[in-house]
Amino acid sequence: MDMFRAYAHAFQSGITVVKHAGHVLIVFGLLAMWLGPYNWDTPWILTTMILLVASVVYLARAFKPTMRTLDTPQFQKEKFVRNLRRGAIIYTILLCIMLWLMVTKPILW
Repeated sequence: MDMFRAYAHAFQSGITVVKHAGHVLIVFGLLAMWLGPYNWDTPWILTTMILLVASVVYLARAFKPTMRTLDTPQFQKEKFVRNLRRGAIIYTILLCIMLWLMVTKPILW
């Protein structure tokens, strides 16, 4: 269990780094839109920014409640791992969608 706890704390540290990097990414994304050639109402920019903010909120809500169960009577290892895995997969899908939007710059409306 000590090794599992160490992995869980390493995962939590990774979440913290990604969360703060997301905040920085939002600031630089807004700065790039302000200084760049694209309008603020460009569909792919709006969609990307909405997904970016949503992903930061999702990151906090998907992992924090699960991480809080570690070392409590409510802790169930299988459920804990399943929730973290599902959260990581959904978060990765959100990031891939944002990357696709920024690379392909589709006309959405």
